[in-house]
Amino acid sequence: MLDVESQYSGTRIKGDVTLDFVKKMMDDFKNQKCLHKCYAFQIVLQTREMLKALPSLVDINVPDGKHFTVCGDVQ
Repeated sequence: MLDVESQYSGTRIKGDVTLDFVKKMMDDFKNQKCLHKCYAFQIVLQTREMLKALPSLVDINVPDGKHFTVCGDVQ
């Protein structure tokens, strides 16, 4: 984990990324404060773990006579 300098005045993560942290981070952005790279890295790692836990395929039932269109990257 990267060290956060004592002069850093932005929002800090204590444990996992929470809704409260995200709201404070958004307020910081509105006030022209930057997010420390340590916390940006933590957000990426937690997001990666969340996405890895999701199924790679999703079953969708489409009624007879109807169709389902997939748009975008499906790789």
